[in-house]
Amino acid sequence: MKRILSFDEFVAANSAKQSAIQKVNGSVNNTHPQPSDSKADYYKDKLLKLLPAEVVGAFLFIDGIFKGNKVEASTLHAIQWGVFVILIILNILYLRKTQQNKWRQVIFTSGAFVIWVAAIGGPFTTLHQQDVVQLLSSIALPLYTLAIPFFVE
Repeated sequence: MKRILSFDEFVAANSAKQSAIQKVNGSVNNTHPQPSDSKADYYKDKLLKLLPAEVVGAFLFIDGIFKGNKVEASTLHAIQWGVFVILIILNILYLRKTQQNKWRQVIFTSGAFVIWVAAIGGPFTTLHQQDVVQLLSSIALPLYTLAIPFFVE
């Protein structure tokens, strides 16, 4: 039996992003990061802060639908990749239209979305080299986070 998420569940997914941002803000203001937090989680949170809440909320909401679905695996994987590409496109359109961001910032923010999704799984879990993707995205998280200030105003 399929389960449809309610609006409240969607809002809860969006508030997860806000919690992550608050966590990052607390870590930035505190000169000593929490010992229980891993460095990968810290950098995931920093990248998450760059992303529009609407795009993150949409991804988390749709990802939750995928996890509760009993569709054939190959069909589900194709749909996951399609939704991922659509969200990248919507992210670009959203940043350009609503926030009037410069193209450079839009490109870097879209890159941040790709790295964040790869780091948490998403459609990248369907790849045969999932361990390699996980390793590369874990390496990319701190490098990308450190590099962005040099390229985006």
